[in-house]
Amino acid sequence: MNKQEKIVKGILGLGILLVMLMVATGSVSGAPACVADDGTGAFFCGDTVTESCTLNATMTCSGTHGLIIDSDDITIEGYNATDTAYYGITGNNAAGTYGIYNYNSAQGYGYDNVSINNLNISGFANGIKIQGNMNEDTPYACVNKVENNTVYNCTVHDNYYEYEGDKYGFGIHLYKCVCNSTIDKCEVYNTSGKLWGDCDDAGAGIRLWGKCNHNNVTNNTVHHNDLAGIYSKKGGGDCYNRIFNNTVYENGQTGADADFTGGIRFQCKSTDDNTFENNTVTNNTGPGIFIGGNDCILRNNTVTGNKDANNGANSRGDGLRNDRYADGGGDNTQLYDNRFCYNEHLDINVESAAQSVTGDDNTCNTTSNYDDTGTKGCTYCCLKAAYRYQVNANPPTACNVPSTEFTGKPYLSGQYFNISADDDLKVTDKTSGTGNNAAHRFNFSIDKDMATIDNITITWIGRGWHDSLTDGANLSIWNFTSGAYKLLNASANIETEVTLTGEVNTTHGTSNYINAGNITVLVEQKSAQSARPSRYSHIETDYVELEVKRS
Repeated sequence: MNKQEKIVKGILGLGILLVMLMVATGSVSGAPACVADDGTGAFFCGDTVTESCTLNATMTCSGTHGLIIDSDDITIEGYNATDTAYYGITGNNAAGTYGIYNYNSAQGYGYDNVSINNLNISGFANGIKIQGNMNEDTPYACVNKVENNTVYNCTVHDNYYEYEGDKYGFGIHLYKCVCNSTIDKCEVYNTSGKLWGDCDDAGAGIRLWGKCNHNNVTNNTVHHNDLAGIYSKKGGGDCYNRIFNNTVYENGQTGADADFTGGIRFQCKSTDDNTFENNTVTNNTGPGIFIGGNDCILRNNTVTGNKDANNGANSRGDGLRNDRYADGGGDNTQLYDNRFCYNEHLDINVESAAQSVTGDDNTCNTTSNYDDTGTKGCTYCCLKAAYRYQVNANPPTACNVPSTEFTGKPYLSGQYFNISADDDLKVTDKTSGTGNNAAHRFNFSIDKDMATIDNITITWIGRGWHDSLTDGANLSIWNFTSGAYKLLNASANIETEVTLTGEVNTTHGTSNYINAGNITVLVEQKSAQSARPSRYSHIETDYVELEVKRS
């Protein structure tokens, strides 16, 4: 077999000693391998790995698995500290092959306490597959769990096999009762899958199938996968997976059979009790986040720009699609502090008003069967556009200045990202001519009937200052009836960061401030740039929001 015999004791002759020295140095006659950490063996393509090892070069495997885990407490390490290099395992997209496979066919399940670190894996039917054993008849039950596995800092891409001209693959695949495990800081992309309109279609970047519960999927970047970025089904209830701080973008396909595509998609009515927090999910084809199970929590996610896969109810470009009502799923979903904006179909789409979907302090423009606590729709409205630099009057007489747009659409990078939260990221500008005031202008869009609006509250966090004249900033809203700005609030004459809040309500004629669903807000530094020697006006925005209360 390929694995070199382990030297157990003594010096058994000069030839044996020479082999020992070669293996200990990781040279293995120059062949790419995973060299045992104790220096007593090496593992090649298709080998079963019985002890922890570190790659000494990138392994190229043709028609075989990469490495097969065959013991508990194994670490497969792609970073070689001696070479200060990262290595990986590459296949030739042969059917039935896995880059790393944690499974023993004789016992019917894999191993616990396995770590797979710092590997670049491509060209297999599944990049990484970890497999336990479950009863697939309802109610689903784990026969043998595989626990405490970690996939860390791996790049897993271009995994699939071809059959009759079509491609089928998965990136990182937790399959049947893989529990209490972690996928962290990985990049998973270009996983191919022919779509048949079936919930078991291939092409998921990260897949949790069959009672894979109590897992952490954290800090990953998942993009350009044919089915979905992160996909789960057949949860079996009481899943308690934590999907946290992932960036998921441009996954999915269009077409008549693209019924199960999207960004993060927990498809089954039994994918219960999962938490989705702090994820950025953008520009996917299909729903940004799909919830089919009960008792799930979504908190502090940003979900924008997701597009229709087809016209099917559960494949539209919703920010959130809360589904499976007819099957008893999608109940007791909780939504807090999420941002669902600029999605092609609806920002929040709850299948039935009979489903209990509750929450508060969310940002969106369009909803179906959902309202934040105490209002209709979301508490906050989406920022439509932001503009920067300067105006030549205080306040200006037109609502279309300044006119240079912030960078970073769709609001996930650049200057738009910098003003998306009250944090240390800001957008700062100064004037470039005498008589100008530094200013930022913000347009918000409201798609709900304005007759239901009780009041509008605008909050701006930032600072305005001048090199030699009066410091501070003014917050104003444009009155479309009078054709002029109305001053809502002004800071003290200080250069430190402030929070300015202003409100208009029905007694002020709310309709005056909304035109075709648009609201325009201006923040302007108090003093204009003075004559030479130039003394500049400065404006800095940390965060801006628009809160709408509806009856």
